[in-house]
Amino acid sequence: MPAGFAFLTVAGMFTTLAIAIGLPVIVMIVFMKRLHGKFLPVLIGAGTFIVFALLLEQLLHTVVQLVFKERLTQNVFAYAVYGGLAAALFEETGRFLSMRFLMKKWRTKENALMYGVGHGGAESILLIGGSYISNLLIMSLYRLPFFYRILSGLDPAVRTRLNEAVTAIVKTPPSHFFLAGAERIAAFVLQLCLSYIVYRAVNERKWILLLLAGFLHFFVDAGVVLLAHASPLWLTEALLVLTTAVIAITVLIVYRKENDHGEESKDHGGSGV
Repeated sequence: MPAGFAFLTVAGMFTTLAIAIGLPVIVMIVFMKRLHGKFLPVLIGAGTFIVFALLLEQLLHTVVQLVFKERLTQNVFAYAVYGGLAAALFEETGRFLSMRFLMKKWRTKENALMYGVGHGGAESILLIGGSYISNLLIMSLYRLPFFYRILSGLDPAVRTRLNEAVTAIVKTPPSHFFLAGAERIAAFVLQLCLSYIVYRAVNERKWILLLLAGFLHFFVDAGVVLLAHASPLWLTEALLVLTTAVIAITVLIVYRKENDHGEESKDHGGSGV
C-alpha cells in the first residue's frame, strides 16, 4: 500500500474514531451546562441501548441467522427490511419503556436529549469506536517487523481472520473512512431526535408519535442498506445527512415551541438529581 494511501486511511480512521468517542462526550458536557440536563438519563439511555440493541436484538439476529442462513442476507431488499424493522422494534421499545418507567422523575425535554446522548453515545462508542480501535491496532501491529513472527505462531484460523481484516482495510478507499465520520454524526443526531419524539409520545400519551419514531428509525436504517447496494457511498451518506437534517430541524422547531416546563403527564414528577 502506498505511503500516502496508508496515511489517508489512518487519518480517516482516526477522524471517525475521534467523532465516535468525542462527539457524545462533548455534546453531553454542553447539554449539562447549557440545558442543565442530568447525568442519570445518560446512563439510562446507554443501558437501554446495551440491553435492547446489543443483547436482545442480537439474540434475535442469531436465531434468524440459524433459521434462514444465507437466504436472508443474499436478498438485499428482505435484509434491509428485516434489519430496519428489528432495529426500530427493539430500540424504540426500549426507549419507550425507559421513558415511561425509568425516566419518571427526570422526564423533561432537556433530559430527553440527555437520554438520547446516552443511547446514541453507547452506540457510537461501543460499536464504531470499538471497531475502529481494533482496526487501528491491527494495522499498527502489522507494521511492526517482529509481529510476523508472532503471527506465524498463532492458530491458522486466527491468522486467517487477521489477514482478512487487514486486506479489507487496505482495499477500502480512504474516503470511505472519512464518510463514516459523517454517517456517525448523522446517526447520533437521529438518536437525539428519536429520543425527543418518544419523550413527547410518553409525556402527552400520543402513541402516534411512538409509531412515528419507529417509522423514522426503520426508514433511515432500511434506506441506508438499500442505497448502499444501488448507489455510490458518497451519495448514500449525503442522502442520510440530508434526511437527518430535515428531521433534526423539524424536531428543533417543535422543541423550541414546547412550554418551558413541558406538557407534563399525570405521573411526571419533574425532580432531578
